[in-house]
Amino acid sequence: MERATFKAGVPNYEYNRDGIYAHFNGDGLLVTNDAKVIAALSTAQPFIKRIDEQPKATPKKTRAKTPKK
Repeated sequence: MERATFKAGVPNYEYNRDGIYAHFNGDGLLVTNDAKVIAALSTAQPFIKRIDEQPKATPKKTRAKTPKK
């Protein structure tokens, strides 16, 4: 299950669209694991931002090892 943290522009914000309801706390934060809510809030930018996304790490380039003689 995916878990997401969102931040709204104002505290105690209530998102209610297309049958999706989400209530943000007094700091404007919401933590959810509901896939429908995550999908709906992800499209509500820039007012609602997902703050838990970490940039994907790029794989480090390694040198080819030389065989020992």
